[in-house]
Amino acid sequence: MPPTTLSAAHSAPLHECLISLGSNIDPDRYVVQALDIISRECNLLACSKTIRTRPVGYQHQPDFLNAALLVSTPLEREAFRAYLKGVEDRLGRVRGRLSRGHAPWI
Repeated sequence: MPPTTLSAAHSAPLHECLISLGSNIDPDRYVVQALDIISRECNLLACSKTIRTRPVGYQHQPDFLNAALLVSTPLEREAFRAYLKGVEDRLGRVRGRLSRGHAPWI
């Protein structure tokens, strides 16, 4: 099982990752919380401005708040993906088709 924290590989080479961050469920709260966690636990290299966008496809839902983050991490792709899923879980994300989870989608 891949690690879900960043303490697993301090001496490993760093990888740059571009993360798309967004939510339409209380996004002013959850996007800020996700950004706070990631900026504390990762090496945040850059962060875009957040933008509010209308939903695509199914229109009868709230607008999204979106941002892009550039981070460096010692974790390999699958381990870093597991870490990001763990961040979502910590924020209460409920997964599933058309779920109304609480956390941002990273």
